Amino acid sequence: MNQDPASLPGNISLIAEGGLGICELHAGHLRQAVKRNDLLRFPSFWSFDPTLPVTFRARVRRCHGDVQGALGVLRATAEQVETRFPLCWIKLRMEEIRLLQSTDKASATRLAGEVSMRAMQLGLTHQHKRIQSLV
Repeated sequence: MNQDPASLPGNISLIAEGGLGICELHAGHLRQAVKRNDLLRFPSFWSFDPTLPVTFRARVRRCHGDVQGALGVLRATAEQVETRFPLCWIKLRMEEIRLLQSTDKASATRLAGEVSMRAMQLGLTHQHKRIQSLV
């Protein structure tokens, strides 16, 4: 992907590439997914919902056994978008909870409580229920 990730076409392309990459992982095409991930260029400032490309990158890292790298990508992005895109923050934290379930159940449960509370404060009952189902 050679476009400026801050441009509108770049944003759309980045979202699409992230979605395609998640599909490749789901279908078991790890080699293709890794190539796609290597071509992604993230902007320094997220002006749109980065859930798909960031989730994709985190899952690729997890597939390679780099759980800390996957957590780092999720956490850094969630921190950047927390106040501007609260639903995005919730979705990224839900991915983090899923990842933590296999490595640190106590942290997953603690984070789920925090994210669940935030979802309820925002009136996002569907997201609240989805978070509760993770733990």
